[in-house]
Amino acid sequence: MKTTSNYLFELVHSLSRNEKGYFKKQVMAHSQTPQEVQYLKLFDAIDKQLRYDEQELLEKFKDEKFIAQFSVAKNYLIYLILKCLVQFHSGKSAESNLNRELDFSHILFTKGFYKECLTQLTKAKKIAYNFDKHDYTLTIIKKEKQLVASLKSEKMIDDLQRLLEEEIKVLNMLKSESELGVVYYSFLNEIHKSRMRNSIVEHDQLNYLRRTVLPQLDSGSTFNSKNYYYGIETIYNYLINDFEKATQYGRLHRILWEENKERFEDENGDYLEIIYHYISSCIQTKNYEEVNQCLTHIKKLETHTKDQKQRKYFIYYTCKLRYCASLALYNESEQLLAEIENDADEMVNELYPAYKITLSINCAITYFVFEEYRKALQWLNSYLNTMNKVIRKDAYSFSRIFNLMIHYKLGNTDLLEHVIKNTYREIKTQTYIFEYEKLILNFIKKIAKNNSRKSVTLHAKALQAELNNLQNNPIEREAMRYFNFIRWLESEIQQIPYRTLTEKEIKG
Repeated sequence: MKTTSNYLFELVHSLSRNEKGYFKKQVMAHSQTPQEVQYLKLFDAIDKQLRYDEQELLEKFKDEKFIAQFSVAKNYLIYLILKCLVQFHSGKSAESNLNRELDFSHILFTKGFYKECLTQLTKAKKIAYNFDKHDYTLTIIKKEKQLVASLKSEKMIDDLQRLLEEEIKVLNMLKSESELGVVYYSFLNEIHKSRMRNSIVEHDQLNYLRRTVLPQLDSGSTFNSKNYYYGIETIYNYLINDFEKATQYGRLHRILWEENKERFEDENGDYLEIIYHYISSCIQTKNYEEVNQCLTHIKKLETHTKDQKQRKYFIYYTCKLRYCASLALYNESEQLLAEIENDADEMVNELYPAYKITLSINCAITYFVFEEYRKALQWLNSYLNTMNKVIRKDAYSFSRIFNLMIHYKLGNTDLLEHVIKNTYREIKTQTYIFEYEKLILNFIKKIAKNNSRKSVTLHAKALQAELNNLQNNPIEREAMRYFNFIRWLESEIQQIPYRTLTEKEIKG
């Protein structure tokens, strides 16, 4: 949990240049005492710090009155910043507009301007319906009831009955959307834990979860219902390896958002998550033209929050690396790696764990293809050293195997035996091990003991035949999609770079 000091430091540094300018103008214009203006000095001092240093601040402001109660001063500065941010962003989102309209209606009601209050509530209700803000709609209906009761017109009973029926309708929509939402977020959790499912039993479990609430959509379905429905179907079909259907629903999901500009502008952080799942499906179905269009669209997309910037960065670079790998566009891949390396401190290290894991593995694979094995190991270790086995379990399992392959290519013979033992120990603790993982593990173990050309070729050919047989098992086949192990074995047998074989196969 963040301390007040760290929270204040991060809050100050999260502000954009325009937000900082607005904050300073508001404090200068509305300060009631000279004491409040002094907080600008504290704000500027924190803004100039690269890392929070409280001792430096205490020394700098030792003659200021607020230093005697520095904890109170920090909390008050946080209050001032948040108060100004609310004003700065007022009217820029559906919820801020609704809150403003409700505040106006409350003032009008207390002043006795009932007709004007009703106009304000009608305006607010329209916004609430447009954005499926059912909790606000219920609040508005409650206020309308109070207004009807205060007016005491001849139609009071009829109006109250009408509002009651509307309230029941909204409650039913809220119930339906809430149930769908729980399943949708459950599927998001499932795909963040692992993008692979090891058995038909697990596929059946996902289908059971999906069927608990899945309705047939109709013309009266709300945006939220469609949003959850398409999201569930996209992720479900992706997890059971039906990528054609995942692409179909992903496209509908994308169109739903792009055709509703109001929602898109208001909540484009959610849109970024949606388009990521769609791109992932398109890569599996080799719909590369659509992938390229989506990536171009993402690159141009404006982001305003830290969350949106992180999502955009992660999605663009992860999917672009996969796109380039799929088409053997290695010159573009090199440029992408250079950009990622340049952004490592500012962006990559600040990514959410699930994002950092996925991007790190994609960088490691790309460097491996370029035969820059030390760089590949460096990126892989940035994930393995976190020892996070809960997020992306499939990635953790793959990374353990890939780690052995990198050490083998680096010629770390002495270290390899120790790494193999650790990998065996780790894999044994897992509930389920893919057959391909066992085979590659045994292959590395054999060639670690005898890495002569004859031995490597003999064992590589044997493993290649076994992996080819596994292609007949849909679950094993999809489990090997992160890296073309069969092509890598061919490169070991022929002593031709993996990159060269890939270019010949894809571009030929």
